[in-house]
Amino acid sequence: MTARFHAAFRATCWVFLCVLAACAGSRCDASKVADGKASLPSKTPTPDLRLLVLTDPRGYLEPCGCQLRPLGGLDKLATVVGDARRDGVPTLVLAAGNLAFGTELRPEDAEGARAQELFRSETFVEIYARLGVSAVAPGPLDLAQEQPLLTKLVAKSSVPWLVDNAQARGEQQLPFATGRVLDARGIKVGVLGLSLPAPSGSPAWLELDSDAAQIARKKSAELRSQGAQLVVALVSGDRRAARTLAGKGVDVVVMGGLDLEKALPPALVGDTVLVHAGQQGQHVLALELGLHGASGWEDASDWSARETNRELSQQIAELRERVQAWEKDEKVARKDLEVQRARLRELEQQRDAPRQLSFAGRWFRAELEELAPEVAGERAITALLDAHDQRVNEHNRTTLADKKPLPAAPGAAAYVGSQACESCHQQAYKWWRGTPHGNAYLTLERVHKQFNLNCVSCHVTGYNQPGGSTVTHVDALKDVGCENCHGPGSLHVAEPSKAGLVTRTVEESTCSGCHTHEHSDRFVYDSFKAMLIAPGHGLPADRQ
Repeated sequence: MTARFHAAFRATCWVFLCVLAACAGSRCDASKVADGKASLPSKTPTPDLRLLVLTDPRGYLEPCGCQLRPLGGLDKLATVVGDARRDGVPTLVLAAGNLAFGTELRPEDAEGARAQELFRSETFVEIYARLGVSAVAPGPLDLAQEQPLLTKLVAKSSVPWLVDNAQARGEQQLPFATGRVLDARGIKVGVLGLSLPAPSGSPAWLELDSDAAQIARKKSAELRSQGAQLVVALVSGDRRAARTLAGKGVDVVVMGGLDLEKALPPALVGDTVLVHAGQQGQHVLALELGLHGASGWEDASDWSARETNRELSQQIAELRERVQAWEKDEKVARKDLEVQRARLRELEQQRDAPRQLSFAGRWFRAELEELAPEVAGERAITALLDAHDQRVNEHNRTTLADKKPLPAAPGAAAYVGSQACESCHQQAYKWWRGTPHGNAYLTLERVHKQFNLNCVSCHVTGYNQPGGSTVTHVDALKDVGCENCHGPGSLHVAEPSKAGLVTRTVEESTCSGCHTHEHSDRFVYDSFKAMLIAPGHGLPADRQ
């Protein structure tokens, strides 16, 4: 996989060989040294082929910086892809599922964000082309776009968008390609694409055939007749549809369209390997393959071994608890109890037995790599991402300049900004200024995103509320201010002694609109609320 991965793997192998030498001539079980399980041959073979797999990137160029450990970023993906290609193993990069579209926006911003979303999709396909992505299969969110737009986008991408089960309706022209044989340094790999209809049905401009198994069987035979040594199906659908492709001439199924954040461990269904890499471009899955042998696969993945170990450990814990309860129950026959004890020992032996790997025929090893903050982004791609942010910022600044907030209703409170609170609440105001809420807008300005419709709503006060702010009309309402929690304050400022004009109690729903899992993965309401209690803000003010 990456240079870091291979360095770690070589180090593990060296330790393993040293233990083998120390144990020579004895009954020492060195097979339990590497990962506690695997029994490896004297030399782990170099793979014949590597597939770098992405599923449902959904147009994400980079992660939200508000997370504790933001994962993803196309500049980091570029680094991982570049590292993987340096070791000489033939490598293809493949993607399936919702590709260039799928980020979430507030409904009231949808119309104004159309240009922003188009800019994002253009940048996305441009970077995929620069990365040398080998082929993709789109998902329903891509196919829901208008035909002229998608045709332009596919042409710009210079990456084959494969849809083998689509037919045009009327006079429309399909922009997609169909399955083809790719050459990976002399290894012929057949790749086909299947985008299954969404629950709402096919888009208006094309018809999608839902009989994936029949299409896969026919297309696989065609690709093999063209010399394909391996056939990969890029699928946007669900797990049931993906599993139906097993035994239909397909060796590997890339499962897109599952709408699962976490990647699934590799699954072997008959002679077909199923893989999934999560979504939003947070991970890349490396599938290394040994292609010698006629049929069948040996799973050499540490990931699979860990998952099997986890499942067995769970079964053992549950059975041990039941056995302990039965031992205290005089109604349970001793003969039946001994059967369950034997079953418990069998599961423990199965869990603790060293894994035997032969690599004698076809084998695969699937491992997942995080696109983590520690991965340095490729500078050229980082520059493209920054240029994209500046383009979006400038476009929205000018085109949305006239989008003003609705006025507050007659007699209703309007937003006045946190500075209006300072004269009476000096200590609370000073404390707030030192919190992330008090500097929220600055974090956007630093990265050219203060007018980005994916970001601004959670970094200002009273966004799209009557008497509040909009993307360009922020004035005194920059940052996450007092009024986001306590309500618009104009009436309270006018009559500070009158009770009930602002709220002291902040419900979880007030916070959860911005503190979502995607944008605030550390958020726990009670813990965060406790962090907002300070002198002058929930506690008596310190004496000056």
